[in-house]
Amino acid sequence: MKIERTSGRSVPRTVITLAVLMLLGLSGFVSCGRESFDDEKHIQSKYANAAYLNQVAAFISGLAVAPDSPFYAQSQNKQYASYKEQADKAWTQYDQVKFQKIVAWRDKYIRSDISTTVFYPFSGPDILNALNFFPDGEDFTMIGLESFGEVPDPRNMPADKVAANLNGVMHALRTLLNLNFFRTSEMMGDVKAESFSSITGLMMCFLARFKYEILDVHKVYVNGEGKLVENETKGKNGDVPGIEIVFRKGKGQPLRRARFFKIDVSDNALKKTPHFVVYLKKQTGVTTFMKSASYLLSWDNFTTMRGVVLGVSDYIVQDDSGCPMKYFGEKEWKLTFHGTYTLLQMFANQLQPDLQKAMKEKSTGPLPFAFGYGFNPDRSSIIIAEKIARQGQPARK
Repeated sequence: MKIERTSGRSVPRTVITLAVLMLLGLSGFVSCGRESFDDEKHIQSKYANAAYLNQVAAFISGLAVAPDSPFYAQSQNKQYASYKEQADKAWTQYDQVKFQKIVAWRDKYIRSDISTTVFYPFSGPDILNALNFFPDGEDFTMIGLESFGEVPDPRNMPADKVAANLNGVMHALRTLLNLNFFRTSEMMGDVKAESFSSITGLMMCFLARFKYEILDVHKVYVNGEGKLVENETKGKNGDVPGIEIVFRKGKGQPLRRARFFKIDVSDNALKKTPHFVVYLKKQTGVTTFMKSASYLLSWDNFTTMRGVVLGVSDYIVQDDSGCPMKYFGEKEWKLTFHGTYTLLQMFANQLQPDLQKAMKEKSTGPLPFAFGYGFNPDRSSIIIAEKIARQGQPARK
């Protein structure tokens, strides 16, 4: 809920009293659907494992480890000090070179009134960019082919294995922090379910580095009826498995959820898991984010997922590897263009002449940060697509 500023005129005390009484009466109703932001006792009781999860996240992300952490002793050696130094340097560079520029661009061009439900197909563990571009997002659905793994547990791990796992985290992050995307070929080797650099581990790392408090991590499933099933250790045959992370920016702040589902969303694969399409179609009016998506939605064997994206989305932020421009009907979508349209040689067959022309004639100018497969700002582009039926308010001021 956002509170608008009022004019300087005073408000009668009776009006304030009535408003307070109404809010108090409504608070019980609101808390039935989700945790009340200020009900700290309830949150601490429900998420009793939060302290440990944040200790894990701090350790694997190279943050300062508190003396009362079960990993404190493991952080007091040269190997960890070296890892922490590398991690701090990499994240500082990311903040200065990319994050601050993303925020400035986002605040100028991305609307502030869009849905807080965010769909990020072909995401891998990249909750980082999802939150950077949509800081008000509260419910994130992410999908990929990788196994999501478990919460890392360094407690009884030999020192050499801990060091190897921490190096694995840095190795897995190197492309994202330097170029702002994951290479699919590298992810298959870097993102390992049994290591610190699993989908779960990397998402926890991102959240910790951006000062989010992790409250819970648990498995979820989309069952045969297209419904989300939580807190079950093992799904039924045919259920689509996932991991859910509950997090927030701090005490009193809204609870957010990021779910990553391991699933193949090609047409042939979705014939075996049609219930996942049912699940996605329930999330109408969403904000969709796509980058470095391997141009999959341009392929003939991804028509179902392309239809889902166009059907459930009211607002799409993507690079040219997302949904091809030709599928955005002029009467249904308003498009804005940002950056410079350039293709890598390996994707030369994905050239979109209509997008090339539109970007050349209508772009707002070069991006100040690398995005997608561009590698650098001068070769990166963003397309924002907005359903015409939901327009009404200006971009974020």
